[in-house]
Amino acid sequence: MKLYMNQAEAVEAGFTNHGTMFSVDCWVTDDDIPMVAAKFAPAEIWISLCTALVQTFAVIGLATGFHITIGHPIERVEPQ
Repeated sequence: MKLYMNQAEAVEAGFTNHGTMFSVDCWVTDDDIPMVAAKFAPAEIWISLCTALVQTFAVIGLATGFHITIGHPIERVEPQ
């Protein structure tokens, strides 16, 4: 398992922007329903925990949402 997804791998996987989710640095897509992946793999645990809490709060009727910030676009790096 890789610990970090670099910029080239993120672009190859379809990500378009830098961003954050629950204060974790992520790769994201700028779509209506964004795709999100933590840049540093162990941070996925924090994202999963926060997501589970948000879903639990939704079930009991508390209004909440996913905290995703879409940042600047990923600069395309041409292979040399």
